[in-house]
Amino acid sequence: MNYIDSNFFIYAVASDTPEGRWCRSTLSHIMEGEFIACTSTLTWDEIVYVLMKKINREIALECSEYFLSLPNVHYIDVSPEILKLAHSIMTQYAMKPRDAIHAACMSHQGINTIITEDTHFDRIPSVKRVWMNNIP
Repeated sequence: MNYIDSNFFIYAVASDTPEGRWCRSTLSHIMEGEFIACTSTLTWDEIVYVLMKKINREIALECSEYFLSLPNVHYIDVSPEILKLAHSIMTQYAMKPRDAIHAACMSHQGINTIITEDTHFDRIPSVKRVWMNNIP
């Protein structure tokens, strides 16, 4: 299983760049069941917030509804246990809080691959970051 960071979804919605096209294509593969993905419930907040700022509230709400109905995407709840793990990750790898929460969700679920543009995840030796190349 692959973990998907929020920037993946934001590119898929708001970018007509090669990155945006790659994200939309990859999302199609997920929706068709070619592989299963997961993300944290925090991702919803990040997507909606950024789209409200970049585009507008109406588009953000439409994307919110779409995001919440995606097939083959599982959502990991951010529990106090995950927040404690995120604190440890922040301390050990000098991560920002949201990135640490994503990394903690991955660790908690035994997932080691993240689809993200964010190179901060490269600091964590147990995490394999994938971006614009083959998805394992």
